[in-house]
Amino acid sequence: MADNDSTKPKKEGKASKGDKSSKAEQHAQKKGAKPSKPNAGEIQYKKAEDFTNWYRDAIRKANFIGDIKIQYCPVLRPASYSIWERIQDFVNKEIKAMGVENYYFPLFLTRKMLETEEDNLEGFQSEVAWVTRFGDVEFPKDKELALRPTSETAFYTLFKDVITSYRDLPLKTNQWANVVRWETTNPMPFTRTREFLWQEGHTAHATEAEAQIQVTDSLEMYHAIYEKLLAVPVIKGQKTKKETFPGAVYTKTIEAYLPSSGRAIQAATSHYLSQKFSIPFDIVADDDVGTKFHPYTTSWGITTRSIGVMAMVHGDDKGLIVPPVVSRFQVLVASVGMSSRDHPEEMKKIEEIVIRLQKHGIRVHKDLGVDTARAKWIAWEMSGVPLRLEIGVKELDKGTVTSKRRDLDGPNGKQEILLSEVETAVERILQEIQVNLLAVARVEFDNHIKEIVDWNDFVPALDAKNLILTPHCLEEECEEWVKSNSRKKDEVKQIEVAGVGDHVKEASMGAKSLCVPDDQPVLKEGTKCLRPDCKSEKAKAWCLFGRCY
Repeated sequence: MADNDSTKPKKEGKASKGDKSSKAEQHAQKKGAKPSKPNAGEIQYKKAEDFTNWYRDAIRKANFIGDIKIQYCPVLRPASYSIWERIQDFVNKEIKAMGVENYYFPLFLTRKMLETEEDNLEGFQSEVAWVTRFGDVEFPKDKELALRPTSETAFYTLFKDVITSYRDLPLKTNQWANVVRWETTNPMPFTRTREFLWQEGHTAHATEAEAQIQVTDSLEMYHAIYEKLLAVPVIKGQKTKKETFPGAVYTKTIEAYLPSSGRAIQAATSHYLSQKFSIPFDIVADDDVGTKFHPYTTSWGITTRSIGVMAMVHGDDKGLIVPPVVSRFQVLVASVGMSSRDHPEEMKKIEEIVIRLQKHGIRVHKDLGVDTARAKWIAWEMSGVPLRLEIGVKELDKGTVTSKRRDLDGPNGKQEILLSEVETAVERILQEIQVNLLAVARVEFDNHIKEIVDWNDFVPALDAKNLILTPHCLEEECEEWVKSNSRKKDEVKQIEVAGVGDHVKEASMGAKSLCVPDDQPVLKEGTKCLRPDCKSEKAKAWCLFGRCY
């Protein structure tokens, strides 16, 4: 049985049976730093010292995930799934304004469908899981079914049937679905799992210009999700040819940065496919004079990885910090030094405060238990609720409550609020928290982007947990050269190979190209590529490099 989804976070005490780590997690914890806190109910690792174990510990104790013993497939509990629901609400509103309609496609793809576009198959082939039998009956090879790693081939099989004329265009579709990619190394809840949730949009257009506008509009929507909902700053740009989505002409991307690890992470992407799918899938339309043409298509998506990125960016040594816009509970109302038996009238007043806040549209949870204040605060700070209201007998006698912000430590985070103004004061503070989380994260991001033009300065800046903006020729050979020569060859790490139970040694990660940012510094005439012996020599653009997830 999965662990209990009660709304109350775990407090001090032994970990429940459902909280035991996976083999990969146990291995990681053997490698990591010793627990920095003796109390088993608190976060056991310092974020800056042991980021991976901090993250795993924090999301478990915030009740973001559960474990039903299926390798690399965690349960998304209400604390995290509610964030995904708010992302869904935002996206559905945006895409419906664009004229996009929701569909649902089967989880299965035929081998023929998957093999129709060769570049797309090649990009996912090693991660595809296949259904090869039912009961005792083995499928013939050509009847085997793949679990979708992505759905371009399914959408375009349908497009072939429903598009016959320019009057059928644009066709704008979307689905909310699960995806299976058989990850084997470096599992991480939300950011790298075998099954994840996503939204994927697919559109077909009569002209290239229309399709390219859709690509841009979709990326702007994802930019808004990260910055307005999740309070995570991102950089917009275009992937190099080497990093472009399999089957796409070009890929637009937003990239986030995780200060504690010094790594980047791809946040969301939007792809211009041109006619690379409409031709092999024989999607044909007649124009207004009867001339046949292949429509221009796009695909774009965002995943539950976004929840992990948010947790990694904002969390601290006490646990998670969830931005108010997406938090399951925006406010915790907690009694201090009281019980229902001894203080029935005071408890009634607290219930009235909760109702007032809820009527004001604020998502509230109450904790009126008799635990000590410290036990309550530890538990709820781990969960990341952005604001708590502490209410005791003294506060009620004065007609006030004490507010404590999760994003600020010490006296700066505390404020006394008049009960008569509690709704408007809470609303204002929540807005301030949302703005502050983004501002703090943006400063951290900006401070870790370094402009480097000399290769000798590249690796030291990279090792200092920075992303590197550098002049580059954008040729694949030079990208590989940068990646190979920025590895820490004198350091190795152990990686568990899923399903094998063995370990392999791998040189520490080199820097990959993340994107060519839309916002480009001036590139002076004659500027050379970062690679000293580059054959083309001349840089085409400033390219962002970094170690990444």
